[in-house]
Amino acid sequence: MTPHMLRHTFATHLVKRGMRFDIIQLLLGHEDYKTTRVYTRFFEQLQKEEYDLWM
Repeated sequence: MTPHMLRHTFATHLVKRGMRFDIIQLLLGHEDYKTTRVYTRFFEQLQKEEYDLWM
């Protein structure tokens, strides 16, 4: 477990719980939204994989 992994897990958890994107960006200290966008794309991929399992 590294600090980066912990940070990524924290951000992914916030996305899963529906926290607003701008708040996550603020909490992580990202100046550029593209940096934070990585977490939402990761979550979207997880959702797709979960959906594919059930269909």
